[in-house]
Amino acid sequence: MSDFRSWYDHGEGPIPADRGQPEMSDVPADYQDRLNIREQIGRIDRARAESEKLAEETRKFVSEQHKLDAEALKLSRDRGLAPWQAAALTAGGIAALVASLVSLAKSMGWF
Repeated sequence: MSDFRSWYDHGEGPIPADRGQPEMSDVPADYQDRLNIREQIGRIDRARAESEKLAEETRKFVSEQHKLDAEALKLSRDRGLAPWQAAALTAGGIAALVASLVSLAKSMGWF
């Protein structure tokens, strides 16, 4: 750090690029071995295909969940209406029994 201060304080200005530090735009000598564009494109395509497959599975799962929710709502409604349906059927059966007894009594001449 003292080298930098003494160099900068002498009025030489900012550090020149050729002072032993590589510039940001320098490309390593083995870039062709490191960077294989076709390999990277293939990796991206495989990742995309995997994402699409997972998205399709998610859509199927959500669709199935909506169907199950609708069925659960229907069964819940049916379970809530079942006592009322039983009461109505019982009342209808009793009314039909009374009507048939009255009809039988009339046909026998009791009324």
